[in-house]
Amino acid sequence: MINRGGEKISAEEIENLILSHPAVKNVACIAVPDPDLGERMCACIILRDGMSITFDELKALSRRQRDREVQAGPTQEIMSDFPLSTFGKVSKKDLVATVSAKMAAG
Repeated sequence: MINRGGEKISAEEIENLILSHPAVKNVACIAVPDPDLGERMCACIILRDGMSITFDELKALSRRQRDREVQAGPTQEIMSDFPLSTFGKVSKKDLVATVSAKMAAG
C-alpha cells in the first residue's frame, strides 16, 4: 500500500491497470518520498520491444477505468529491467532506492 497524504493506494490494483496497456511488458508500482504528501506512487515500467507509453496515455487509461489513484498523478520511470531479490522476485526496495536517487539528482 502507498500512503499518499493519508489516502491508501493499492499498488497491485494500479499495476494490473497499467499492465492492460498493450505497450507494457511489466510494471512495479512503488512509493517514493513526497515532501507534501509523505509518499507518492511511481510506476516503474518495462516496455515491449519497439513500444512506448506516455504519461498522458497513463492518465487516459485511468480515466477510462475511472481509477482516481492513477488520475491523482503518479510519476513513471521507463526501465529496461528490474532489480531482483535473491528469490528471483522484483526487489521493490532496490527500485525505491534507484528511483529516489534519480529524483534527488534531478
